[in-house]
Amino acid sequence: MKNEAKVIETYNDGNYVTILLFNEATKNGFYYEFETANLVTKWNEIMKDLNELKDSSYPKSATPINRPFNNSDELISYFEDNIL
Repeated sequence: MKNEAKVIETYNDGNYVTILLFNEATKNGFYYEFETANLVTKWNEIMKDLNELKDSSYPKSATPINRPFNNSDELISYFEDNIL
């Protein structure tokens, strides 16, 4: 089974950008958060990081959410209620 993560939500408060991803194969969520001013540079790093994702649940430079989720909607709700 291919280990593939998808962007399911983005947040931008003007100072910080948060990109929330869900790996349907592993049922794990993770996110990247960085300053808005670094968007172009950070986006390139994130894409490289995701392309190198092989056997782990999440990329090494991402922040994991340490529990499984049944679907992306469940992850979004949990993230917005407990982390954001």
